[in-house]
Amino acid sequence: DLRARTKLSSAERFSLIRDLLYAAVLGVILLSFGFLFVRSRKVTPPRINLDRLAAQIEEEEAAKESARLAEAASQATLLNARLKTPQYSMDADFTLKGGKLESLLLTLTTPQPPEPSDVQLAEGKFAQAWLEKLVVDQMHLTHKPKAEFLASGNAKLFIKSHKGPERVVAKAVITGGYTAEPAVLTAKVLINRGFKELPKNTTFLFETLPNGDYRFFCSLSLNAR
Repeated sequence: DLRARTKLSSAERFSLIRDLLYAAVLGVILLSFGFLFVRSRKVTPPRINLDRLAAQIEEEEAAKESARLAEAASQATLLNARLKTPQYSMDADFTLKGGKLESLLLTLTTPQPPEPSDVQLAEGKFAQAWLEKLVVDQMHLTHKPKAEFLASGNAKLFIKSHKGPERVVAKAVITGGYTAEPAVLTAKVLINRGFKELPKNTTFLFETLPNGDYRFFCSLSLNAR
């Protein structure tokens, strides 16, 4: 019985060794076929579509340029003009946004007239009315082709006289146009109060009427940069 069991165990060991050898041989064969298969394959690099790549780059550049133009259009451009004459000093600011005139501010001042002498005061004469300041700011803007514009509204006149501070209004019209490169705005300003016919021999006039009212006229041209 012991010999039979020993022979059986030897047979089992032989079968196990045989199976292991078969598995090893099969593994070597499979590895060899796999190696040969990999070597036989050609590695093909990915194809690049140059036309599509160029189109994509062009689209990206166009988007960047569009964003740049939009940013430039959203930024405000401030142009200024100053005039100084013996009769008045003027400061004008124009704000452009998106290629159009968005707002304007025009301020004009005049020298203070001399005080009356003692003799004049004794005669009951008062100091001449003083146009201390004129302001044009809240205007109705109309945009026209070729970057031209029309601004209409009222000018506010701040006056000092023997009656005290006063404020009256005058009709104001400003016409002009502007260029982007270089940034220049050209305008003609006309302000009138009380004149049915515009004066022809002067561009600036302020006077007190016998009834205590005031007349005013101003016509000027300017270039804002």
